[in-house]
Amino acid sequence: MRIGLLGASRGLGEQVMIQALERGHEVIALARRPEAFTLTHVGLEVRRGDATDTASVVEGLRGAELVISSLGLARSQLFERTTFYSDSGRIVIDAMQRLGIERLLTVTSGGVEHDDPSFAFFYRWFLKPILLSRAYADMERLEAIVRESDRAWTLVRPTALTDAPATGRYRVSPRFSPDGGTEISRADLAAFILDVAEQGTWVGGTPTVAY
Repeated sequence: MRIGLLGASRGLGEQVMIQALERGHEVIALARRPEAFTLTHVGLEVRRGDATDTASVVEGLRGAELVISSLGLARSQLFERTTFYSDSGRIVIDAMQRLGIERLLTVTSGGVEHDDPSFAFFYRWFLKPILLSRAYADMERLEAIVRESDRAWTLVRPTALTDAPATGRYRVSPRFSPDGGTEISRADLAAFILDVAEQGTWVGGTPTVAY
């Protein structure tokens, strides 16, 4: 596959990029600063692209067969009012429509659900509604935009992300977090995302991933 990847410069996106190349796929990685990339690979093409600029995303994704977006805010921005998720989502879908790219995998969060019974008390009553409410509100807007699009979409919802190594053992639930599951490593989540891309599963679904 030739994957158009947004968010490849750090965290989960970097894991998706590395694992996709290891699996033999080609990756077009969009970055605001391509010169900052240190990884070189015969299957990797780094293009300049800004997720808030339609023209650069259209040019950046040209030639991709599917799109994986792991775009997210820096930790310091999570508590601020934002439209980054929804704005970038509109731009990515618009670019895909112009280019005729059908398949989209977008990462949001298991926290977008309001009544997930797996939420711990502290998270349910303090962290989510007080500290993270603005970020989650915009993720909900992003999910609505993706659902209303005409693309073959999947909304991947991780629980809390860690930098632990891959285990190859995790659980997936169609909506709420797997019972008792609170976290997932970026390495394992990247592997799940690529499995979904390769197998064509979870189209129109919201897989929530945890240990």
